[in-house]
Amino acid sequence: MDKTEKVAIRVVQTLIPGARMIPHDLGGNGEYDFDLLLPSGDSYPLEVTSATDRSARGTTAAILDEKRGGQLVQGKHCKNSWYVQPAPKARINDIRKRVDKYLAALEKEGIEKFSSPFEAQSVAIKAIYHNLGVEAACSWQSQQPQSISIGLPNKTAILWDRTPATEAALAEAWKEDNRRKLAQVAAVRRYLFVYVDHSCFAAWFAMIHFEPPHSRAVLPPEITNILVAAQKTYPETFVVWQARAGNPWENNGSIRVSTS
Repeated sequence: MDKTEKVAIRVVQTLIPGARMIPHDLGGNGEYDFDLLLPSGDSYPLEVTSATDRSARGTTAAILDEKRGGQLVQGKHCKNSWYVQPAPKARINDIRKRVDKYLAALEKEGIEKFSSPFEAQSVAIKAIYHNLGVEAACSWQSQQPQSISIGLPNKTAILWDRTPATEAALAEAWKEDNRRKLAQVAAVRRYLFVYVDHSCFAAWFAMIHFEPPHSRAVLPPEITNILVAAQKTYPETFVVWQARAGNPWENNGSIRVSTS
């Protein structure tokens, strides 16, 4: 059983007290992954998948390497917490060592976010881009101590947009393989669980820092319910969004579980 399936079991069984996740595809025959048994005795099929960017996994591993400091840097000079997006060839160790002072310079100019180093005539933006290779950043007020989170390089990410998370989840929902597996059984409800990996970082960031968009979930006919989970930067706490077909997205908040 892989990590994504372990996360799905712990999150779903915590989210629905008394529910049980029973493995269904024991022989690897291309069937759906679990039977979701509810306290009422009703049983529904549930497929588990993940939203991930395979091309970014190597970079993700380097940035999240705890031996080199991990994804988080403690702020000393900046007043707010920040998320910074490095360019593809940025030196991550340089960012870890020096980014705090550069972000403090942004704050002195009154800059709270930028999505391109060329969008404004700012000395601080040009400095953090040319000297550290940070091409986008955004800040938010937080309790002490301030933290600086290093994201993965992705020129298309919009760090203050909540929609990448639902877009990534719906992309998984409409994949032929997931639809085919859940279509194998006639059931009133058919669930898809989507784990948002760090490598799919625009979606991950949206879940960690925003509420779901007000849009309704447009699901394929084979899926009636979708659950989406993303792990926070500290261990074993997951943000969970969910929706029923044709209904608005809901935020179930943070769920603390053990996946060991």
